[in-house]
Amino acid sequence: MISYGKPEYIEDLKMLWRKTFCDSKTYVDLFFEKIYLAENTLVFVENDRVVSALYMIPYKLLKDGRENSIAYLYALATDPEFRGRKIMSMLITKSLDICKERNYALSVLIPAEDSLLGFYRNFGYEECFEQVKITKTLAEVREEAKNQIPADHIKADAGQIWNAYSRSRFFDSECVILSEEQNEFYIEVLEKEGGEAWLLKTGGKEYYALLNRVKDNISVYETDLDSAGLKPFYAALLKEFDFKTLTFYQPLCFNEEETGAFKRHFAMSKNLAEIDLNKPFLNRVLV
Repeated sequence: MISYGKPEYIEDLKMLWRKTFCDSKTYVDLFFEKIYLAENTLVFVENDRVVSALYMIPYKLLKDGRENSIAYLYALATDPEFRGRKIMSMLITKSLDICKERNYALSVLIPAEDSLLGFYRNFGYEECFEQVKITKTLAEVREEAKNQIPADHIKADAGQIWNAYSRSRFFDSECVILSEEQNEFYIEVLEKEGGEAWLLKTGGKEYYALLNRVKDNISVYETDLDSAGLKPFYAALLKEFDFKTLTFYQPLCFNEEETGAFKRHFAMSKNLAEIDLNKPFLNRVLV
């Protein structure tokens, strides 16, 4: 039986999530506290037990000055005992019907692995969004940071990051944008996992960066740094952290020649309304 989420399903949903994915209990609990809505959750129930689920997370996509509602299908999971029965196919089909009823322009998902591309194509999804991930070695960072004055920086809260984010190029046309509540959730998770949100100032400009060091790598999950702010940012990182590599996700601070070699397909989409996308951009959604 397909159903929307219900309060009595939540513990089963959490158990299925932790059985399927590697997310921490802290993350899962925060998701259900901050993001989960019953009407955006589809479950398949058998013998009073939740055996499959997906979450339809609403986002906005800007196009020619207009906000288009889209649904991001997240955390698609089926209990291993019940796989092979096309249960998830039924949930995806149902989600598309719901999204059309809600006048969503697009349904988006990120395949967990390339082997699932064909499965999602069966429902009309096509590869649409690209991701750039660039890793710099410590030697490269040191070379670029030579004779640079470190950018001034402070730790920022969710409200400060929202103000910076909503004025950034991530709000340009064809960008998928977060709500203020989704941004707050993201920053809370980042901080609980040991990461930091920075506001930076250098060369008369202000920027922000969301980053975390795990072992010897610093991941910069999002930053509106441009090329002028990059080297002072490097100098600031060298001052604050010990690391061996630095990884940027969807950076704006490198030119097209440098990013071109690192582009890969990232997410798939299915049009539910007339919307002509040229170079859609997706970054800080739940993954």
